[in-house]
Amino acid sequence: MKHSIAFLAIGLMLALAFASASAVETTIFEIQELAFEEGDSVTVDNVVVTGTDLYGFFIQELGPNPNWEPFGHPRLYSGLYVHTHNNPSHQGVVSRGDLVTVTGPYNEYFFFSQINIAVGYPGTWGSFEIIGTATEPDPVPLSMEDINTDGPLAEGYESVPVVVDSSATTALIAGPSWEQGTDSWTWWLREQPYGAADSIMVQRRNPDPQGDFLYTIPDSGQVFDYVQGILVYHYSNFKIAPRDCVEDLGMNCPPVVSGAWAHDNNHVDVFFAVDVDETTAQNPLNYAFAGDLIFALSAERNTDDHRIVHLETTAHLPGRITTIQVSNVLSEEGEPIPSGEQAQYSFAEGIVNIYDIQYVDDFIEDASEFVDKVVTTTGRVTHVFGNYYYLQSGDGGQFNNLQVYSPRLGPVAAGDSVIVAAPIEEYFPLDPHGETEMTGDPGIQYFVNLGPAVGPIVINEVSAAELIYDAQEGDGSLPDDNLPEPWEGALVTVTELAVVDTVLGFDPAWGEVWLIVGGTDSCRVDVNDRRNDYGEHIYRELEPGDSVRVTGFVNYSYGIYKIIPRNAWDIEYYNVGVEDSPFEVKGIMLRQNTPNPFGGMTEIRFNLNGSARDVRIEIFDVTGALVRDCLPRGTALPAGKHMVEWDGTNDRGERQASGNYFYRLSVDGQSKAKQMLLLK
Repeated sequence: MKHSIAFLAIGLMLALAFASASAVETTIFEIQELAFEEGDSVTVDNVVVTGTDLYGFFIQELGPNPNWEPFGHPRLYSGLYVHTHNNPSHQGVVSRGDLVTVTGPYNEYFFFSQINIAVGYPGTWGSFEIIGTATEPDPVPLSMEDINTDGPLAEGYESVPVVVDSSATTALIAGPSWEQGTDSWTWWLREQPYGAADSIMVQRRNPDPQGDFLYTIPDSGQVFDYVQGILVYHYSNFKIAPRDCVEDLGMNCPPVVSGAWAHDNNHVDVFFAVDVDETTAQNPLNYAFAGDLIFALSAERNTDDHRIVHLETTAHLPGRITTIQVSNVLSEEGEPIPSGEQAQYSFAEGIVNIYDIQYVDDFIEDASEFVDKVVTTTGRVTHVFGNYYYLQSGDGGQFNNLQVYSPRLGPVAAGDSVIVAAPIEEYFPLDPHGETEMTGDPGIQYFVNLGPAVGPIVINEVSAAELIYDAQEGDGSLPDDNLPEPWEGALVTVTELAVVDTVLGFDPAWGEVWLIVGGTDSCRVDVNDRRNDYGEHIYRELEPGDSVRVTGFVNYSYGIYKIIPRNAWDIEYYNVGVEDSPFEVKGIMLRQNTPNPFGGMTEIRFNLNGSARDVRIEIFDVTGALVRDCLPRGTALPAGKHMVEWDGTNDRGERQASGNYFYRLSVDGQSKAKQMLLLK
């Protein structure tokens, strides 16, 4: 094992540019042989991709390791994992055989070595570039004893393709399989007779629907001539991760149904674990739905991905759960589809409203009726963070918001309208409430960005009493009414909050702060080490006695509801005394522009706690470039309320492109900034 582990956009860009410039060009060999400390910035060049999964891809050196070649192990320490967390997305971009350059910080994830370029997470940055193609090195022949969890060579061959062969005295046989979460299955590979030699775990590695590791788990007792794949470290064990049935297991896998979802109210997509035969896949009589409530009218195999079949059907009843049963479909190698559960899949018909997904009668006992079912829904995106994004429908009020944690399969930004299909789950399922969210699942790969949403992103104003932080049932500290449940995933503003150190004898956890108004009417805001859960800086530290207005997302975890601000502009600071608010501005207050988003004119309002000799309002684009000087340097203003307008043009009167912009108020050395969205 190895060792354990700016305020404006221009500031972030400069920081990333500096980190990239200071990266040391090195090799995978040197990284794996501990030439670097965790967090060091590195660049590896001219390395080949050997496999892609949901959260990243594997890379390998093309040449041998000169340090170990004399000892008969020229491929030792030649592999490494690149963690992207789908941001920037590698899915559908990086493939096996691509030659790449990767730059980013090196770290150990539970002793699994990686370059972490999950941009947007605390301490992460980086990039990859495809520079050509190359032939992958052959898998390294090794014994189970060498590379199982206790094997002497396992650490050295981490992230390297390896192969285990049968011998004259032993045969390889599949043992039982067992599920590890929603996107990872593990099974045993044993030498027969069992006990004569050894065994190793084999994994279906977090599959990217557009990538590798989507083979079918073999039945217990299946005999193999060989098993090969990438050696990974997962859940405290070394495991072989095959990428393909034919290549890595030497067998023709059957066309198991890995997923199905409503494409719209008249179409269904079916996803098979392997490529399917065109003739049998395009026979609509091979597809039946439970109860004969809908019928397949036609079937067409996807021209690019032969694992997907598109069905035209009779009209759906949105939200009704159905099960598709597939028969008589062959793989491209001629393997028949199995009978029973492997040939069927349950999902919700049609496009389901977010409200219908989220709504429950009993906030304490009830879960979403769609838990463990694949649902297709649509909404406007309110925020994007790594692989997470938030959807909103209608007025964004109660039950009209949903957190999505599934592959995006394409770019997305706040203000976009999307259609997505994914399973519904209650995160922290042992909890009486959980947090309803869409999650990733192998075989589900439907995501369409429809472009800018018709309606604006809505921020709802709620009281602290509606977001009371402690929803644990039966702990006796607060009423067990779970009032925040309808607001989970919602973008809200909470006003008139006072910062305190503790509430009802409890200490703040994970660096969050307590915000309290009037006894038990209290909620919690996540500002951990001056960062929020999105890894973004909240530059001004909240202190006891501050009075604030907070905007952010309602999140539920570990029995606690909390508000997660998106950025520094989501927290406004007050004291008691301003005439139109129970709090007084600490020097200056900058309000959110209205309307926002806007297409014509927008108003920027601000308050001054006293007269000022130098007041400026400036507009910047996302690169930090000055676009418009709305209130020039040296403008003197009295105390009170003020307003300027911006019509979306620069200082030369030229209309600006649609997108995000920042506006900054500067007053006698103090400044505040906020973000706004211009739509043409």
